[in-house]
Amino acid sequence: MMDLTVMPKINKAAGMEVSGVVEAVGKNVKKFKPGDEVMAITAGYHGGWVEYVCASVNVTAIKLSILTFEEAATMCLSGISAYGAVNLAKVTKNQNVLVYGASGGVGQYVVQLAKMRGAKVTGVCSTRNLDICRRFGADEVIDYKKEDFSNSGKSYDVVFGINGNNPLWKYKKVLKKAEDISRLAI
Repeated sequence: MMDLTVMPKINKAAGMEVSGVVEAVGKNVKKFKPGDEVMAITAGYHGGWVEYVCASVNVTAIKLSILTFEEAATMCLSGISAYGAVNLAKVTKNQNVLVYGASGGVGQYVVQLAKMRGAKVTGVCSTRNLDICRRFGADEVIDYKKEDFSNSGKSYDVVFGINGNNPLWKYKKVLKKAEDISRLAI
């Protein structure tokens, strides 16, 4: 955890993803106890860069022992967003999945989660992030600065448009069953 950082003029500490050791719990809290190592998202989505924070039990989880506190804190928002999207899209083995924004925080998790489920993943990112995208498991990568994914002639079972940089019709164009909009996670 970091020392208190006060942002000028708004008098609130920055940061919303945190991890640490539980010091105390409210009288009705049964899920956690002092000494538990946890990761959480702060209430109101600010105030995490302080010595102590309060977090709701609904947005707090036990930290996996294989993670450092730093790794755990970075997982909260991006990891949970990716996990929810991959579950919502029902990614399964042998599906072709397109991840637009594959090198960003959420995109890196989506690539890895889809690969864990046995999908073939095509990542779309900028030139400078092609290697990152490959390292996180993308089977193919498309450099959006050089190629428009929607003109490639390829189609996908599931499409993730993470950063919202394209109109919906571009994503639908490459979706195998364009009428199945539930396979499009933006």
